[in-house]
Amino acid sequence: MKRHLGQNFLINTHITDCIISHLHIRANDFLFEIGPGEGALTGSIISNTECSFELTALEKDKELIPLLKKKFPQPNVEILYGDILKFDLNTYLRSSLRHGRVRILGNLPYYISSQILFKLLKSRRLIQDQFLMLQKEVVDRIIATPKNKEYGRLSVLIQLFYDVEKVIDVTPDNFKPIPNVHSSVIKMLPNDKYEKRVLDQNVLFEVIRRSFSMKRKMIKNCLNGFASEPELMSVGIDPTDRAEEVPISDFIKLANLIFRNKLN
Repeated sequence: MKRHLGQNFLINTHITDCIISHLHIRANDFLFEIGPGEGALTGSIISNTECSFELTALEKDKELIPLLKKKFPQPNVEILYGDILKFDLNTYLRSSLRHGRVRILGNLPYYISSQILFKLLKSRRLIQDQFLMLQKEVVDRIIATPKNKEYGRLSVLIQLFYDVEKVIDVTPDNFKPIPNVHSSVIKMLPNDKYEKRVLDQNVLFEVIRRSFSMKRKMIKNCLNGFASEPELMSVGIDPTDRAEEVPISDFIKLANLIFRNKLN
């Protein structure tokens, strides 16, 4: 067990089976597992799936590779050694995909979970869905809606590109070693319902960054010098509101207005 790798292995087969049941794996699905560890999720997939599928598992701990290869000798399972943050995921997926898009799953190391999320974001056009175990606090932030205290920059940035839904909460006693935090599994479906309405992503990201830079301040103060009060009001944002009260659609309207004004 290597704590510097953020290893907390799932040991409750009821939990792993529950997670896998939500995937509804179908014939010819291609699955990519991040950080299989000792193979808890991998084992549940194999034991609970009767149809044909392909699975690649990418593990960062080199010492676990022989164990995983011995445990899962099936021809439809590929065990790879590598770090997801350094792995050329796009190239690998483009060369491996035969039917549709990939399905991502994994129990992510919590200390780099946000980095992995944004890495996957860059590959979203090749991804069908994602079932990821994260720290519960992070999942609650991702799925939060406006006027909720958990709603923040992460909520907006993820929901811009995904439909998100919590699948299950997992208590610490289901892992070894027992972590200090609770966990949750989140289902993420890539979508373009917001993206196609955005005129310039860089302007939008800057609006979001500034808006949440001082969470307890009114949004007019956070955006001072970047967006005026009349501009805020013209897209339906009350200048005295805080960023946590503003829906994604209004951030997009404001960013588009700022972008158009820059062109004029």
